Amino acid sequence: MAYSRIFSSIGELFHYAERQLLDELAHTYEAALEDSLELKCGALSLLTHIKAMGKKIVVIAEGPQDAQVKTLRKLGLKDKIDFLATTNFFRVSKVDGLFGKVLEQLKIGASDMVYIGGSEQRDMVPATAHGICAIHYAEAENFSLDLYPAKIKTLKKMEHISTAA
Repeated sequence: MAYSRIFSSIGELFHYAERQLLDELAHTYEAALEDSLELKCGALSLLTHIKAMGKKIVVIAEGPQDAQVKTLRKLGLKDKIDFLATTNFFRVSKVDGLFGKVLEQLKIGASDMVYIGGSEQRDMVPATAHGICAIHYAEAENFSLDLYPAKIKTLKKMEHISTAA
């Protein structure tokens, strides 16, 4: 359990030795996180569509590998994903080279990948710096294919665009 390790480390840092309480806090925290997980509208349909096109799906995420696997499993997406790349696994953040490591690991060029991400600084900037075609998933912004990176408001729109392509 990743969160037990985190709470244990916090306990050591502050010289707090009540292991049972730390374990309860970790369990409560993990349960609250799992309860708050919500699949974005259109995500399952888009992933199913991409798989039907014969494409591979890679998730590039920050955080612990085991926590991301749990998240994918809880959301019912684990079987849709071909490769999970995390900052924890590669020991490098998105902004410090994770995208390049993923390209190396998968033995593909940047032109073989389309990346959809929600953060301008942590997704769009590093992905495009590696030459990857990036699409900014920005629910609160206006849809635009004229910008680079392009902006989409819904995953359903992304599915529609990929069908028309």
